[in-house]
Amino acid sequence: MSADEVLWTIEPVCFGEFPALEQSAFTYMRGFGEKFSAPSIGFVLKSDVATVLVDTGPGDQSGDRGLHSPWTQSTDQRIETALRSVGVEASDLEHVVLSHLHYDHCSNLSLFPRATFVVQAEAHFRLRDLPRGLTCA
Repeated sequence: MSADEVLWTIEPVCFGEFPALEQSAFTYMRGFGEKFSAPSIGFVLKSDVATVLVDTGPGDQSGDRGLHSPWTQSTDQRIETALRSVGVEASDLEHVVLSHLHYDHCSNLSLFPRATFVVQAEAHFRLRDLPRGLTCA
């Protein structure tokens, strides 16, 4: 490896689980009424240069007012605990990439006071109130 190359590791982090998703919403109208479970996953990218979190998981269930699919979360899957399990403190992260702005991928932003948030330009322009530090890619 040359001096200019950076070696990254990628670690999945589970932030909870959606225990009863409607399959037809994911399989182009097939499987009506069939349910499946799926984890809510983020990824931690680490190198000697930086640590980056991709997606921040779903937020506090008490605030969704039944607008979203029900999900479960163990104590170990709470975002701060899940990140600590891979050696990362939420308050220390400087870079957070949000793959898209669905609630199960971009909640909990206040847990990252030092972070610059990166989103796709199209998603950025659809926001009315931009969180501090949000930039476009």
